[in-house]
Amino acid sequence: MKVKVIFNISRLVMIIALGFMAINFILYSFPDVLVRLVGIILLVDLMLLSYSTVSVHKNTD
Repeated sequence: MKVKVIFNISRLVMIIALGFMAINFILYSFPDVLVRLVGIILLVDLMLLSYSTVSVHKNTD
């Protein structure tokens, strides 16, 4: 149960961060510090999403 919550929160964070990157690329240029911060959030979230995806699939078997 706890891993599914982490998985869902991680997916939500990934969608929001990718949305910020899309806005930065298409509509408005954010300051360099904000772009780097969003990039770091994406990298950390990618690791967390990978871990929780494997854990969810292990628990369903």
